[in-house]
Amino acid sequence: MRTFSPDDDKALRAALDRRVASAAAWLETNDGRLIIVKSDYKQYWSLPGGLIDAGETPLQAVRREVAEEIGIDLPVESFEFRMVISRVSSNLGMSYQFVFRATIADNLLDTTRLQEDEIKELAYVSREEVHHNDRDFAEVIYAWAASQTGYAEHRLP
Repeated sequence: MRTFSPDDDKALRAALDRRVASAAAWLETNDGRLIIVKSDYKQYWSLPGGLIDAGETPLQAVRREVAEEIGIDLPVESFEFRMVISRVSSNLGMSYQFVFRATIADNLLDTTRLQEDEIKELAYVSREEVHHNDRDFAEVIYAWAASQTGYAEHRLP
């Protein structure tokens, strides 16, 4: 069995990929529409979600971000893993986005509360609207509309 010296271990760790990671939610209504948000710092519509904090799992992050951004606090059991996306963007470089799906009960739709300092607007879209709408959407929304799951690679603006 090969053993590593402290210098070998340090060199190996320095060569490992270190990417930022985020988590986002495909929040679907009972009638099959997707909740999307317009952030004040993005040119396109995206999903509730955000960066994973230190010591936080992707599942914990998606729950926290949904609660922060749209005011709906779902139990972690509500979220089902759907895909991971390797993304490249001009501001973050290479990153991973973990995408989870949850269904939002109709009685919760009236309780949404937008995060004032970040989210400008919330909307609901069907798969058909995503394919035939003139809005700019994040690639992950097109993936939802195409019922894509698993692994994907996206390039962001």
